[in-house]
Amino acid sequence: MSSRVRTTGPGFSFPFPSSIVRTTCAGVTSTVSSSTAGVEVGSLKVTTDVVTPKFRSRSSKGEIINNPFSSVLTEKSGSASGALNATFNGTCSGSSTRSETQTNWITGGSPPTGPWPALDSAISQARKLAGTQAAAGVAAPDVQGLVDLAELRKTLSMLRRPLGSLGSMITRIKNSKRYRRWLLRNPGKGFADFMSSEWLRYRYGILPLVFSIQGTLKALNDGKRPLRVTSRGRASVSVSPETKVSSSTYSWSVATITGSRSAEVTCRAGILYEYQSDMGSRFGMGLQEVPAAAYELIPYSFVVDWFLNLGDFISAISPKVGVRELASWTTVTVKELHESEERSSPRVVSNWTISDNRLGTQTVRVTRVTRTPGVSVGVTYIPITFTGKKDWLHLADAVSLIYAQLRR
Repeated sequence: MSSRVRTTGPGFSFPFPSSIVRTTCAGVTSTVSSSTAGVEVGSLKVTTDVVTPKFRSRSSKGEIINNPFSSVLTEKSGSASGALNATFNGTCSGSSTRSETQTNWITGGSPPTGPWPALDSAISQARKLAGTQAAAGVAAPDVQGLVDLAELRKTLSMLRRPLGSLGSMITRIKNSKRYRRWLLRNPGKGFADFMSSEWLRYRYGILPLVFSIQGTLKALNDGKRPLRVTSRGRASVSVSPETKVSSSTYSWSVATITGSRSAEVTCRAGILYEYQSDMGSRFGMGLQEVPAAAYELIPYSFVVDWFLNLGDFISAISPKVGVRELASWTTVTVKELHESEERSSPRVVSNWTISDNRLGTQTVRVTRVTRTPGVSVGVTYIPITFTGKKDWLHLADAVSLIYAQLRR
């Protein structure tokens, strides 16, 4: 095997030429400086992978090839515009400067540079969340048998109370016989109490029961047979923008430079394994299920799982009987956004008339994809962003739970 580096893309260019044109007091005009540097545009992708001899034939024979891979895509865009015009109003002669024009003579600024602890922390967190989730899913039972047995009495009690109006419109619920009967049985309580109890019963009573029934049917259908399965995990973590502002003073102008950088990290982890399943393991009745079941039965352990991946961690480190791991990998995608601008404004200088409207902007998007063998397993906090349905469901759960506890 040998490493290979490939480069694709047009590369980068400087499409905004700049110049400084000066006129002396003697009337001589000349271009004293010109440049094509400043604001860059274009794209470039660099890919590094491993060349495996006879890859297709070896893969077709069942050999598992798990090589590292990385790519970096850099995309740059920006603009440069405006000019500085300076004219001397006093008396002068010879080669002294009478007037000067600086066209597009400006950069796109610079974003914050150097170490980025927030990004390093986000990558580590995403790797642990995805890796622990993937490891927890290895040989996961179709039914949490030990938990279901421990909560059988609660489940049967719940089933004796049909849902009735759950899921209907609020007005329909308030007009239902079930709600009116509930009010008679609970004097002094109102609609909020009713919905609070019904919501929690639905989320943590009915849904787990439905999943258990589905898992039972799956376990009975699959029976006892060897399986080659891939357990996967996924996590996303955002890095908040980091901003930097600076300024520079020149003879005729003041330049203000503003820059920021932010990032989005997405991690996917996978574990390929062979598993000799049996009815006991598929119904969650084995000894290896005891730690996870014990944690599941702790009151309000589900609340901890909103903020920490503790439940996944316990399942991940529990021994897996009859499992042979074949390969594991972690793919991290980091999307960095670097934005900056340099804005120039005129100074007040005695005996000079100055105007300046120069503006340079630079945007750099960097997409880094890294695939490495292995997964990371550990306890870490779960980011709450309210960008997906899960966080909003947890918020509804929390409101219902807090309200129910306060009413008690």
